[in-house]
Parts: sequence; structure tokens; C-alpha cells
Amino acid sequence: MNERIYDVHNLPELVPRSDGVAHPKPGAQVAACRIPVQTEFVACDGHTQIGKPGVHWHLAFNDQGEHYPNDEFECSHVLGERLDANDPRAKFLLDFWVARGYTVEVYMAYKSAPLKVIGILVASGIFQNVQGTGRFDPGDVLVESPMIKGRMWTVRRSVFDQKYQSIQPDDP
Repeated sequence: MNERIYDVHNLPELVPRSDGVAHPKPGAQVAACRIPVQTEFVACDGHTQIGKPGVHWHLAFNDQGEHYPNDEFECSHVLGERLDANDPRAKFLLDFWVARGYTVEVYMAYKSAPLKVIGILVASGIFQNVQGTGRFDPGDVLVESPMIKGRMWTVRRSVFDQKYQSIQPDDP
């Protein structure tokens, strides 16, 4: 099946009036480490991204492979305590980098910034941005970068619901 490819200049169909702002849930957290070397990531949704040392943080939501590089970490997260392998997300990151010959320090990171929601996606397809491409499904959320106006990406609805409160209309 050939899925349609979308980007910031060719947006997919969105649920009417589903745009707005979503604030992080209290305590929304991930495990995070600095990326030590340029690495290609293929996330569980098929999204391929390149992580660059000194630019990206590697974030893990759980121990099941829900992870990705993030180059806007400092504007959306607050760094917390150092984690060890007793935390399953930290163990995932530690194992990921040890398998590649690197040792990293992993920290708890807390969501701190609201997210600009472009809308909820109606159908499935592929979204392409400067970081790569990723598949999306109906109900997933299209969001805008807090740092770079016009940069967008999709978030699986299950991940969005774990990390963010409901979408509220933008203030005029």
C-alpha cells in the first residue's frame, strides 16, 4: 500500500477545531542522556532520525523501545536526578549505548513547556520533516516545535495522552 507523504507545506487532514495548546501533566517524565556519537535511530513507529552528539538528547519513554533523539530538550524539559539501571527506561538507554560501545549517564527529565497542537490527524500517512519521516495513524497528534516556528512532527496519541493534559483552545 502506498501511503501519502505529507510535510509542513502539505498538511494532512485534521479534525476540525482540534488545534490549541496542551500543557504537560504534572510529573510527566522520561529518562534522558546526551548522545555521545552520531547515530541513526529507528523508533518503534518506523520513524528514522539522526542523533548528533552535543546537539541531541536521547529520550526513552519506557523499556519497550519508545525512544527518539531530541534537539529541543532544553526548551521543553527540566533535568532531574541521575538514574541507574533499576529504572527500566534508564536500563533501556544504558543497554542501547553499551551495545554500541559507549557509556552514558542517564537522568530523569520532566516536561516543562506547553505544546502547540496543530491538530488531530484524521487518516494515516507518512509525515516528513528535517529529522526524517514517520508513519502516523488516525487520532495521532500533529504538533509544532516550541523553538522553531514551522517545524512540526507527529506524536502517537497514546504517548501524547501519557504526557499532556487535554488540548485547550489558543488564547486570542
